[in-house]
Amino acid sequence: MADHERLAAVERLKYYLPHPLRLIRLLYCDYLQIPLCYYLQNKEFCKIDHRAENLIAFIVPGKNRPTGGVMSIFSLATAAKEIKDIHNSEVILVTYPGVRTYFKNRYFKSKETVFRFNQIKKFRNVTKIIIHIPEFLLDKFYDSLSVGDKEYLSRINHVHINILNQNIECMPSKEVITSLKKFATKITQSTAHYRYTNQEICNQYKIPLHHFSVYLELSVYSGSNFEDTRKIIVLSSDKRGGRDTVITMLKNRLPDYKLVTVRGMTFDEYMVLVKRAKFSLTFGEGFDGYLIHAAAVGRLCFAVYNDIFFPDKSFIELDNIYVSDDDLLENIVEDIRKLESAKNEYMKIVNQNMEKINSFYSYDKFLDNQKRFYLNHYDYYPESDRAG
Repeated sequence: MADHERLAAVERLKYYLPHPLRLIRLLYCDYLQIPLCYYLQNKEFCKIDHRAENLIAFIVPGKNRPTGGVMSIFSLATAAKEIKDIHNSEVILVTYPGVRTYFKNRYFKSKETVFRFNQIKKFRNVTKIIIHIPEFLLDKFYDSLSVGDKEYLSRINHVHINILNQNIECMPSKEVITSLKKFATKITQSTAHYRYTNQEICNQYKIPLHHFSVYLELSVYSGSNFEDTRKIIVLSSDKRGGRDTVITMLKNRLPDYKLVTVRGMTFDEYMVLVKRAKFSLTFGEGFDGYLIHAAAVGRLCFAVYNDIFFPDKSFIELDNIYVSDDDLLENIVEDIRKLESAKNEYMKIVNQNMEKINSFYSYDKFLDNQKRFYLNHYDYYPESDRAG
């Protein structure tokens, strides 16, 4: 077991062992309910038109978890169903090939049903399939397929694999992508972040690249008054940016604040916590859900700028974005003390965040991106392809 896997296991034990009810719920949801999931999936699958000749399948991990990447895939599937007139395909969500699966994601609200990957074989008339698969699941995808799955895909004329590039740091090697050609007739990638949507990345992987972006409906989570916030700092569970050092400093210098790490919560529980908290702090990508969710409900999240995920350098101008880990460590306590009672200044920064976020994200843009993808109007093509 790798070091990061051991650390993750320790963190899970710290979270679940002191709370037996949480552990029981975990065991039930991840293991004991699998037979029930199979039954519900089989029953729901009967309602789908199995005569379809075109199929779009979005793959999610088999573990039922509240990650931003999974939520994004659910929203992509929902959007794809809204534009069926564009692609004329059945759209389904399926778990990664294997035993583990679930019927509904219990961590966030969604009308989408999740099926098992091997249920795809019930579509016997399919001549074209698009499989959207997250980048971190790609490495062993083909080897995880059963013999029956491989035979089924080999009989389909057009097998299009689209890599959901939600985190450029998790993209597999070019060799892994090339290996997909043994069963895929077409390979593309779609990006979640604007910053790495460019010709350079397209050329690097030598496959067409298209920007999907992300969208999550947050209007149902209205903000509360600034005066109703409490001295709570919400922390992401990511391990970037000297997390332990920062947390130790916050505990020592802000003893009147309660630090709460987001773990094992439903999205509703998390959003309620964010609304109650005075501040949030992300140790992750910086330009991520923690930053966006907080701003959407009138709250302030601190983050460290990086060139990989933030859309452009103008975000450094925001008073809640630090230029480096050292910058955060040196200034965050002073900034919290300055803003904790200064409502006007606090809300000014929040509004500046929302203005910038909204300039890159809207549902209309998100849906238009999907339409162009299914019309094969990609943003970038490898330059060698264009030359040919």
